[in-house]
Amino acid sequence: MSNYATPASRRSPLGRALATAGVITTRWDIEKPVRGSVPSAALELRRSALLAYYRALPHVARAASGDFVRYAWHDCFRPSKKASTLASAELDRAAVLFNLAAVHSRIGAAAVRGVGDGRRRACDAFQRAAGVFAFLREGVARDAAVGCASVDVSAECVGMLEKLMLAQAQECFFEKAIADAKHPRLCSKIARQYINSNHLA
Repeated sequence: MSNYATPASRRSPLGRALATAGVITTRWDIEKPVRGSVPSAALELRRSALLAYYRALPHVARAASGDFVRYAWHDCFRPSKKASTLASAELDRAAVLFNLAAVHSRIGAAAVRGVGDGRRRACDAFQRAAGVFAFLREGVARDAAVGCASVDVSAECVGMLEKLMLAQAQECFFEKAIADAKHPRLCSKIARQYINSNHLA
């Protein structure tokens, strides 16, 4: 899953704000769609770019004050749909958080679970994704205007994705219990929790 931005022209109000905040190239980095198989190193770079841009958002908002800035993002589930635009920095914030969670989920999915600490890394990445989705659900996605602008950042959607990521993490934990030859009773308990997680997701 990956949501992506609509390119911001340097001459647009958003482009000027990004340039003033010194993050226009960072924004361009995160605007590039991520599709198909991507090396883990590239995912880590994207995660770093998203975090850098997220940290810069208050500066972008300050630089944009006074201008009518419309933030535009594509719906990750319908990328061919026209971009959602909203004159609110909250849409930008929500989309960046969504992308951050999506990158964590891809890092988890890309981890080779049967080798070394791959299972632990996958579990950690899925838990991080769930945490970002939870943060998004509890905060940004509650903004009705943001939810209406793009379904993927609505509270319902990110809540579902949060549960899905937790179920993925639970699956990793179950696999580890089996691989470590844990007591059947413990494996059974973990399996029940995993089934419940999947049922909720």
